[in-house]
Amino acid sequence: MDKAYVRRFSVALEVSNPDERAKINAWKRVFQKYDMEISDEDIKGLINKYQVPISMIETAVKNAKIVNNINFVDYTLEHLTMAMTGKVKRQKKSNSVKFNTKLLNTDIDLEKLANQINNKKLHNFSLCLYGAPGTGKTAFCEHLADLLGLNIIKKRASDINSKWVGETEQNIAKAFQEAHAQKAMLVFDEADSFLMDRTHAGHSWEVSSVNEMLTQMESAEYPFVCTTNLMDNIDKAALRRFSFKVKYDFLKPDQVITAFKDFFKQDVSKEEIVDLVNLAPGDFAVVKNQADLLDITDKSELLSRLRHEQQVKNCREHKVKIGFHF
Repeated sequence: MDKAYVRRFSVALEVSNPDERAKINAWKRVFQKYDMEISDEDIKGLINKYQVPISMIETAVKNAKIVNNINFVDYTLEHLTMAMTGKVKRQKKSNSVKFNTKLLNTDIDLEKLANQINNKKLHNFSLCLYGAPGTGKTAFCEHLADLLGLNIIKKRASDINSKWVGETEQNIAKAFQEAHAQKAMLVFDEADSFLMDRTHAGHSWEVSSVNEMLTQMESAEYPFVCTTNLMDNIDKAALRRFSFKVKYDFLKPDQVITAFKDFFKQDVSKEEIVDLVNLAPGDFAVVKNQADLLDITDKSELLSRLRHEQQVKNCREHKVKIGFHF
């Protein structure tokens, strides 16, 4: 909109997306209007699945009331969404394995750190989580936000980077504004895309986007977390601004044994996993999905598939070891 028009408005108001609690309350009011009972957990599931206006929610709940079946809310929203967009967003399938801090191989005890942050009710801190893919960086962010009772806002490079001059900086500022408004933890995945070392910048906009990020980091009042697999690419000035820089590595032998028990409900000996030296929790999640799809329960087959994941993994950043030494 032309700035000459904007100046002539008496008031300019930004209508931002409501946080999770506001969304839950909005949904609950509709269910109460039609005297339908539903739990907060069930509402959260619907919110995660459907990003729809109140009018569509009301239509779905009214239909459910008519047929006296709460499941008809999901049915109505799915088919209305499909009719409007041609597709429906499915909920992410859970691998039924809870997050376990014992599977984090980091140079800082993150379980202890999380408890100390929670006990002191700290919010103005920042973390840079770096290391091998699949080691649990984003999962820890979700765990920490849940522990602190905060909403979490995740941003990826595709959410921020723009081909238009100045828009990347605006998107960065909006992300921090959104986190401030919702009193939420802000998480940037692929942080090296936003905090690239300015000494390697080939364009002025690459420098200005990093400058904007640094400025926003300085004034952030709520937790700010960056995750990256390319720590060497991050600007040194940015690194100095993080409260903690935490290195993630592959699972240690005892952790491999714990992960096998968590994911497959089976015990495994140290001798059986001696060559599994470059695995992360994400690799176990992949094999768990394979096992569920193919009904695999045989321990030797599960170990073989873990070895295959290790073999095909890109280990350029991590020298492959010969084996564990006990």
